[in-house]
Amino acid sequence: MPLAVIPSYELNVTLAALDEEGVIITRTKSYEIDGDDGLGAVTFATAAANRDLFLADLALSTGAQIIGHRMTEKWGNDDAVVSTFNMYRELQLSLILAGPENKKASHTIIAPSLNFVSGTGLNLGHADVTAYLNNFLETGGIVFISDGELVRDANNVAASKIKQVASGKSYT
Repeated sequence: MPLAVIPSYELNVTLAALDEEGVIITRTKSYEIDGDDGLGAVTFATAAANRDLFLADLALSTGAQIIGHRMTEKWGNDDAVVSTFNMYRELQLSLILAGPENKKASHTIIAPSLNFVSGTGLNLGHADVTAYLNNFLETGGIVFISDGELVRDANNVAASKIKQVASGKSYT
């Protein structure tokens, strides 16, 4: 389901200075950056240009040193939530990573769709599953699975299982 709202951009800036004892003290502050190009479009490129202008002014406004910054694009969906899937059900996969050794990484899908589940594990033959796993492949992958690593190929699922987790679990 596509997201139905305009993106916003958040800039996190880390500032540092030495205290009286020579210890480095850091603080991070967040700013919302405008990405409106003035022509009715909101773009990352406009937000990046505005970020650069703001960082130059921020550097002049503080006695601290800017030691890092990160800008993220945030999207939200203002549609009503209609999904009735169990948010505490997980499909846990053990995937064989690319490389000469058979190193594995675990990957969890929260509230897996019915297309992803077959019995108590992964429905490896379904087109939706293949499309999802292709994102993590050594050849053509666009998302890292573990420590900057990719999966050998879409058929290298070492194990899969459905698991129920306790409510209130934090997902990162």
